[in-house]
Order: sequence, then C-alpha cells, then structure tokens
Amino acid sequence: MEEEAKVNLDIPALPYFSFGNVYTGSCGGAFRYRIKKEGDSLLASVWYADVCCELAEDKTEKTFPETDEGRHACVLWIEDLAK
Repeated sequence: MEEEAKVNLDIPALPYFSFGNVYTGSCGGAFRYRIKKEGDSLLASVWYADVCCELAEDKTEKTFPETDEGRHACVLWIEDLAK
C-alpha cells in the first residue's frame, strides 16, 4: 500500500497579510489556493482548476482568525484539502 505524500506549505507570517498582501499558490496538478486578509480574518480559498481565483467556478472558502493560531489552522486546512 502506497502512503500519501504529505503536503507542507510555506505560508508567510501574519505581517505579510496585515499589509494587505495576497498569497497564492498551487501544488500538484490543478490544486490552487489563495489567502488574503478580509476584515479581522484570513480568508482562504481553494479550487481545482487551472484558472485564477476570480475565474474559478467551484471554489471552497473558509475564514480563520487573524492570529498565529488562525494562520496555523488555515495552513492545516489547505494542506488537508491538497491531499
């Protein structure tokens, strides 16, 4: 039985998002993700298409608190969906 490869994302620290920066990335095939600050939260979006987030028709989004713990939970959520 083959073991699933673990995805380890290198997401920037909170100050990156506090300055209004948006972080996007991809891993394997057509899996894409984006994290941006929205209000007092981090909004994470994931989709499975070779298009930008704005053009993705079937994306999943989740918000996380803009804290170190929230950022960590965001990364874990994206990594889990990327498997």
